[in-house]
Amino acid sequence: MRPQTDIAERAQGELEHEIVAEKAATLGRMGRRLEASLRRLSEAETGDRENLIARVAHDAWCYLVQREVCGMRDHRAVIKEFAIPRQAIVRMGAIGQDRPGAG
Repeated sequence: MRPQTDIAERAQGELEHEIVAEKAATLGRMGRRLEASLRRLSEAETGDRENLIARVAHDAWCYLVQREVCGMRDHRAVIKEFAIPRQAIVRMGAIGQDRPGAG
């Protein structure tokens, strides 16, 4: 191989490695965010429950989308493992302008 080809292939490999690392780091951040939202929901009394469910739905949606970016498309085990409430699962399909932080 020519030296230029070797350099280009090495650069491409390094870039691909960085992309995979960033996808994994983002997945970790999204998972921690979802865990925090679920914890806040479980600790909540009754007052702000609707907003907390909306936050869990948004954070769960973000996490599941990032999993898909990483090539993981079966979410059933994750939903069960995180114990994402059905109320939040139902709301994930309706994420739009009413999502937390929008507006």
